[in-house]
Amino acid sequence: MHELPLVIFTVFAQAVAASFVILELLQRLPSKYALVVERQQRVSIIFLLLCLLGLSGAAALTHLGLPLRAPNVLFGLAHLSAMSVEIVTVSCFGFFLTGTLFFTWRGITNTVSKVCHVAALVLAFLQLIAIANVYYLNTVPLWATGWTWVNFIASGFISGSLMIALLFIVTGVQRHSLKKMVPVWIFTVVMSLLLSAAYSFHLADLLSIQHIELPRWMIAMQIIRVILIVCAFGMCIALAFVSSKTSLNVPSVFVATLMVISAELCGRIVFYELSVLNHL
Repeated sequence: MHELPLVIFTVFAQAVAASFVILELLQRLPSKYALVVERQQRVSIIFLLLCLLGLSGAAALTHLGLPLRAPNVLFGLAHLSAMSVEIVTVSCFGFFLTGTLFFTWRGITNTVSKVCHVAALVLAFLQLIAIANVYYLNTVPLWATGWTWVNFIASGFISGSLMIALLFIVTGVQRHSLKKMVPVWIFTVVMSLLLSAAYSFHLADLLSIQHIELPRWMIAMQIIRVILIVCAFGMCIALAFVSSKTSLNVPSVFVATLMVISAELCGRIVFYELSVLNHL
């Protein structure tokens, strides 16, 4: 599949942005619900998020025929090219996330560090939107719908809500605290199922209008995606209520995260293939 590098880039870049947003939100809830993340743990989490963002960017570069021409996208800002805005947004998010990592590592809490932190959070939201905006194309009727934004942004939070939990455990955040993630997981899986059902009906209407039949393998991948998401979140929610000795651990959350990432990769492959259906 020619678009596989973009599949990897969009899924992981969205997951990283959403993970950072969730990390910030969970630390700013009322003390009864907030997760306590020590400074060194926070440094490790942000560093790992930066590594994942870098890997997703490297995957995107492999899609370019001549990677050295990548800086030319800056010229597209003159007419607000969606792809140029996307690349600049992702780059700026990476820059300010690196700044946040540095200030957190050094324990600096001055005005500059606060501005850098806020900028990283804002750019995380903008990255979620900018990547989705690239694919809202009038020339591809099956993409030219508000569901493109909804699905891309939701995808980030679906995978990000488990990815950040995995990073919490890897960096030593106390396991019992992760029970506070259960409401987030329940909300995420319920919204995922509702959005998947609503989008399926919407897509069926679009395909019917254009007299296009969805191939069986694409239907199968959509079903597999939903099953993986339900199983992954179901496993984590169940394990969160088990005794502390056998509760959430690296292997279980890693498997759940891998399942959700695989689910979103399946969904993104189907999305890219929709553009092919328009030309049949």
